Amino acid sequence: MSILMLEKKVRRLHSDLKDEVLGQEHIYPQLLDFFRRGESGLTDPNLPKGSFVSLGSTGVGKTETVKVVSRVLFGGGVDTVVRLNMSEYKSLTDMTQFLGTPNSKGDLQKRLEKAGSGGRILLLDEIEKAHSAFFDLLLQILDEAHIRFYNGETFDFSNYYIWCTSNIGSDLAQKGTKTNKKTLQKAYETAFRNFMRPELVERFSEILPYYSLSMDVQIQISEVLLLKELSRLERTTGLLVEMSEKTKKSIINEIRNLGFTEGLGARRMRKVTQNLLEMAFYKALVNGLT
Repeated sequence: MSILMLEKKVRRLHSDLKDEVLGQEHIYPQLLDFFRRGESGLTDPNLPKGSFVSLGSTGVGKTETVKVVSRVLFGGGVDTVVRLNMSEYKSLTDMTQFLGTPNSKGDLQKRLEKAGSGGRILLLDEIEKAHSAFFDLLLQILDEAHIRFYNGETFDFSNYYIWCTSNIGSDLAQKGTKTNKKTLQKAYETAFRNFMRPELVERFSEILPYYSLSMDVQIQISEVLLLKELSRLERTTGLLVEMSEKTKKSIINEIRNLGFTEGLGARRMRKVTQNLLEMAFYKALVNGLT
């Protein structure tokens, strides 16, 4: 990829992040600059292209960020992101399932092989819930860009971005709209360092704190979801919707009130939006037939 093409993609990534990962603008510069270096071949070829850990509570945009990056930079293919939830590997027995045995492949190796050359991001969710043996493996990946499985086979991560998510600091996220961002960033990093082994912390390229969503951001997200779902249903049904500002504002408030919770963030908002609008379109279709 030429530098000009890369810069065009990175600028589009910036635009899409602003549209789709609302309320987390502070992480954009770190990510964009790192992808500029990683995709231009300037990073160390003996390490993963980059390694990030996203900290914060549920439903604030951690996974959505990965999806946007995957789509814009790497085409968003089904195998682009190799994703495992580390909450499923809490015990030593679970780690055998994760890593495999001398006679069988584990979940990690199977997923990586399935992705083949299309794999670009290894997404490890909720790393704080994994068995302690996982962190030895993670250190090897971040330090050497490869691992040796128990069956003797190896895997090279030098063309991968390693992306971890964690709820560490989620209690701090609730202060995100009330406290100086630089102070919060330091508090996040302190919480992460208190949990994680020092040698692991230092090997992450970036620590990305995600803050709680303010009321204004919740309303913005509701509006974005409303417009996207309206567009989809208009294409599906052939119906065109005219909506007054008063009606639009009422629906946006309903989406926010029904869909947003402190515990789940904006995670339920998309489902609430779909339910509301799908039923409205269904009634419109029925009325058109009677």
